[in-house]
Amino acid sequence: MSLLDSIIQQNIIAFSRLESVRSMEYFANPELLSQQLSVVSDFYLSFLQQLKFIPIGAYKLHHNGHYNLKEKKTDNKTILQAIQKINETEFHSNDIIPIQLRYSDKYNLHFVAGIVRIETKKSAAFHLVDLFLPKRLITSVPQNIGYVRDILNSYTKDMKDSKRTNSRKSIVEYVTSEGYYYNRFLKDFKAYFGDTFYSFILKKRIIEAVGDMIFTAKSLKVIAFENGFEGYKTMHKAFKRYEVPRSKIPKLV
Repeated sequence: MSLLDSIIQQNIIAFSRLESVRSMEYFANPELLSQQLSVVSDFYLSFLQQLKFIPIGAYKLHHNGHYNLKEKKTDNKTILQAIQKINETEFHSNDIIPIQLRYSDKYNLHFVAGIVRIETKKSAAFHLVDLFLPKRLITSVPQNIGYVRDILNSYTKDMKDSKRTNSRKSIVEYVTSEGYYYNRFLKDFKAYFGDTFYSFILKKRIIEAVGDMIFTAKSLKVIAFENGFEGYKTMHKAFKRYEVPRSKIPKLV
């Protein structure tokens, strides 16, 4: 779940920094902002389900409207959670604040992301997407294999650093240097993430490349290189392998 949190956080921050999102056009017509957020969230839900990062059966709701930032009692728990999150920060009128949070109720995990535009000290315009992940669809994993997540995070960071130092280790060398048996690591990784290590890494690169396609003006060649592909053709093959058509990817820049 921490990986999904990271994907959501990275993308909602990128969305909030778009010049179009901060333009006066959206201030005058907030429905445009809600529509844009809906386009992006619709794509990501389908895209991440295609990669099996989100189970089929997950769904989303939108929460758009003006709310009192002093509200403490409401039946809308998502809005209440967002208000609490905003009130933990310092804000000023006309600030645009990216929101990303997670909470749980009896039946679902909620992943909430969106934009809040501060109007006054007491009111704000909310544009939120609430992803419902039914708990019955979540597979529990043994706690004693959580080390694979730590290795994934540190290895991914090491791969990025090695571009500058030209000292990249293979995953076999890396796992061994951390004191684990490689074959055991592969087995535990599959049990923890529900996917093989190499397939998971490839999907992660695709996700990061898609984010660049949506939120930046970088060329496809640069996007491929910066996200660990050997070149554009290799990235294209990866997209084709997982049936991710570039024509379906929204372009916001």
